[in-house]
Amino acid sequence: MSSRVVRVYDGEFPSIDEIRFGDPAMRPPFPDEVWPRRMQPNEVALFCVNFKSQTPVREETGRPGPQSEETCRIFASVEDAEAYAQGIVKAHPTTVCILRSNNEMELKRISNSRFLSRSTFVSLLGLAFWFMAVTMTVLSMIWFSRVLTHSPRFEWILWLSAWQWFALIALSALLGISVVIFKFTVPAYRRVIRFRQALENELTPEEKTRFRQINALSTSPDPEDRNKAKQLHEEYLRRVSEIRQRVK
Repeated sequence: MSSRVVRVYDGEFPSIDEIRFGDPAMRPPFPDEVWPRRMQPNEVALFCVNFKSQTPVREETGRPGPQSEETCRIFASVEDAEAYAQGIVKAHPTTVCILRSNNEMELKRISNSRFLSRSTFVSLLGLAFWFMAVTMTVLSMIWFSRVLTHSPRFEWILWLSAWQWFALIALSALLGISVVIFKFTVPAYRRVIRFRQALENELTPEEKTRFRQINALSTSPDPEDRNKAKQLHEEYLRRVSEIRQRVK
C-alpha cells in the first residue's frame, strides 16, 4: 500500500498582530490550500479530524497540531485509503478519517463505530441520570412537604393516573432544570454587568476617547498610526486586566 504525505497549506499563517496592525500593502497572505493540485485525478486524500470538534489532528497521535503544519496522506485508491484509515481509528478511537477526491469532494468517513457508540451511550446515560436526579429531587420535595404538613390537600397525588404522573414528572424535571440554569446563568450575568459597570466607571473620559481610535488607526496606511494603534491596544488590554482583577 503506497502513499505519500503532502502539506495542506503552502505558506505560513500570519499572526493576529500582523493581520490587525501590519501594513495593508505588505501583510503576508493567508496560506493557499495546495493539496488538491498535488493529486492525480484518481487519487484519494485522507484527512484526520477529532470526532467531536471536527478539527484537524495528527494521524500519528490523534492530537491537534498547528494549522500551518497540517498534512494529508494521498493514496492511489479508495480501498487503500480506507484500509489505512481503519488502522488509524483503531489506534486512536477519537479520530475520524475523511476521504476526499482531488476536486475536494468528500467521499467517505471512517470512524471507530464501537467507540462512538459507547461514547454516545455514555452521554445519553449521563443526561438520563441528571434528568432522573432532578426529577427525583423535585418529587422528593413534594413528598417531604406532604409528610410535614399531613394536609388532605396533598392526597390527590395518590390518585393520579399514569398520564398525570408523566405530566407531573415532566413538569418537575422542567422546574428542576430551570432552577439549575437559573443558578448558573444569573451569577454569570451579574458578573458581566459588574464588569461592564466597572469598565464604564473606571475608564476615564480621556482613556475612552483614546481607545476608540484603535480600530481607525489599525486600518490606516500610515505605519506610525498602526504602531500607535498597537500600543493603544496593549494599554487597553492591561487596563481591562487590572479592572477584571478588582471586580473578582
